[in-house]
Amino acid sequence: MRRAILFVLLVIALASLAACGQAPGGAGPSQPGSNPAAGVPLASGPAGDLMVTLYTNPAQPNPGQVSFEAAITDATGSPVSDATVTFDLNMTNMNHGKNVVTATPSGNGRYSGDVFLMMPGPWRVIVGVDRAGKQADVRLDFMVR
Repeated sequence: MRRAILFVLLVIALASLAACGQAPGGAGPSQPGSNPAAGVPLASGPAGDLMVTLYTNPAQPNPGQVSFEAAITDATGSPVSDATVTFDLNMTNMNHGKNVVTATPSGNGRYSGDVFLMMPGPWRVIVGVDRAGKQADVRLDFMVR
């Protein structure tokens, strides 16, 4: 339980740094072309008893093709590598129809996929996690410039 609380506090601290545009260590946000996992999280939140942290490449999404990477951990902070993960995208202020991508496992609790963001504005991704027949979703909002 203590590890789970510490993990949640770490995620909150990283999210606070992301809001300031700083990566841990003051290095600034990740640059386009860098590894999304090495950058600042775009958003994070709980999906049932799991924690989902979403990274993008580029770090600040623009319209067009964007790489998403979800890092998923369980309540103890251990990576979850036995799930099926989807990214269901839409704008929060207008419907663009069905836009779902099934992520590819990349090891150590990470799942990646390329998504297409049609235009600037407020977006939401519903990260769906299916693990052992149990479905959990987290809704994460972000801006596209």
